[in-house]
Amino acid sequence: MALFILPDTDIHERTLSLFQDTVGPVLCHHRSGRPWILGSPASGVFLTSHNRNLNFVVTGHACLKGGDLTQKTDRISSLSQTKDLADELVDFDVLLFAHNGEELHAYAPVFQSRSLFWTRFDGLVVVSDEQYPLAALNGFELDHSVLATRLANAEVSHPFMRRPIWLNVDALGTAEYLHIAKDSEPRRSLWWRPPKADQPLDELKHKLSTGIETALRSRTEGRPAVSADLSGGLDSTTLGFFLSSIGLNLHTFFMESRDKSNNDWSWSDRAAREISSHHLKVPYQSVLDHITGEIPASPSIFPEGPGALSTAIASASTIEKHIGGTGSTLHLNGHAGDALFGQVSSMIWSYFRSGGRGRYAWIWRYRTMNRIPVPALIRMLLDRRTFSYELGRIASGNFSYPAHDASDYSSWIQVPRFPSFFTEATREQVSNLALSELRKGVAELSPDRTAHQILSYLTVHGAVNRRMNYVSDKVQFDSPYLDRRVVEAALSLNHRDRTRQYPAKPLLAAARPKEMGLDYFLRRDKGDYTPEVFDHHRTILDRAHDTFSGGSLLGDMGLVKNEEVVRASDSYSADGIAYSEVVDLEFAERWLRNVREEKIRIAAGGTQAW
Repeated sequence: MALFILPDTDIHERTLSLFQDTVGPVLCHHRSGRPWILGSPASGVFLTSHNRNLNFVVTGHACLKGGDLTQKTDRISSLSQTKDLADELVDFDVLLFAHNGEELHAYAPVFQSRSLFWTRFDGLVVVSDEQYPLAALNGFELDHSVLATRLANAEVSHPFMRRPIWLNVDALGTAEYLHIAKDSEPRRSLWWRPPKADQPLDELKHKLSTGIETALRSRTEGRPAVSADLSGGLDSTTLGFFLSSIGLNLHTFFMESRDKSNNDWSWSDRAAREISSHHLKVPYQSVLDHITGEIPASPSIFPEGPGALSTAIASASTIEKHIGGTGSTLHLNGHAGDALFGQVSSMIWSYFRSGGRGRYAWIWRYRTMNRIPVPALIRMLLDRRTFSYELGRIASGNFSYPAHDASDYSSWIQVPRFPSFFTEATREQVSNLALSELRKGVAELSPDRTAHQILSYLTVHGAVNRRMNYVSDKVQFDSPYLDRRVVEAALSLNHRDRTRQYPAKPLLAAARPKEMGLDYFLRRDKGDYTPEVFDHHRTILDRAHDTFSGGSLLGDMGLVKNEEVVRASDSYSADGIAYSEVVDLEFAERWLRNVREEKIRIAAGGTQAW
């Protein structure tokens, strides 16, 4: 269900035929009559419009009709004016393309819940909304430096999250649009910037509640039924109350732990009663069993490669299976709520510099409650390192950590960790990628460290939802908390009100629908799913032992030591972190083997699995 966006130039008939075989027929043409966009559009609209100077295409759930788009585009006379149209339309899964015959501007959602990628093929810059068909054009060749960052779990930090795992494939980053001029290299530029964190909670609560309502209405318009997570946590519960308040046929989904001390079920059940949803409860263990036994680590299902978030992405298949009979074509989750409304590690650093009254006494109490050593607190508060400096340390091969984690709470970049099974070559690959980004002049996402950290997390959650939609065939996944209207309200909150987390997630609590009790936000217990996770890990660890005992592709690439992986899979981990690292590694190995099989099948004249 991918698109190819082509330049207005002559294309060899053989090349065009290959493109059509890869993604589908021509959907619209340039004014010259040459093909512009090919493929199979996803659900939603595919609208075209033109005026004297420009051609436009909008695809996705844009809540538009053809005449509406014409009316909006009639007033636009140059590509420089298309940012205003993007600001109005581009969110959720909406893409906007504008072309003047010489240049293309292409916009995707700020936090990449749908994105754009490109490569060069037969002398042409080919743009797509999916990576797999571009990878196929390039013979599924991998970028080993990106693979190394995935193995080291560096993908969760800017700037590593943007880079595709496929060689010669590039991508948009956070808040960027694509500009392609004839006979020039594609260029990424910002089209959105975060607001300043300078407004009090009372002035933002109405803006946030209106933003959430608007985001939900734009996503659910015309849908006979909608489903959503209802985990018992604050983000999904608040979302459920908002969905109920706009009168939808709502189905809610809960993954239940076998641990009887886990009280999430009672909060979830209560919320389901209060919002009158059709509530479905599924054992969490069955979700993990389905992921372990029935979801292949193939490039057609995981076209953007392996990573630490693969289990969360694979859960889309299980959710789709269980809600398939409800009539829902959209499943909403509360992803990004923790980052937007809760605590992030750098907020103490920002609060210290905010000028807010009472901040010194509050920070000292925070230090005492969290048992942070005074030297670690001082080091964190006085940290003056720049984003470029931290990236440069990684580029030079310096992956050292301070003696106490709190000293690093204000870091711009999460430093990759390398367990004993990684080789020196893995570290070098990560350093090389950091050096490449440094030379390109990559910058922080915001001059404010808290905003930068939040924006990094939002982009990760956008990528998770995007990748969940590759796993799912009939149900679309999304988080309304990634909507710009919601994000702008949340990021505008001043550091004093953000940092003083009582009640929990204070802005979300203030903006909640009136039907939702405040006691949800005063809850002190938190659900624990450790038994199921450890069982899941044990199954994967046994598989990893067998896999790496016989050799591995990762070992052949020089990225891991097979014998050390086997040793780690047999070792005990009190906190489970070492288990998670091996689980991620085992998934990456299976994915690589399936990529190899895909290449062999295509070389033998078979069809692509995508």
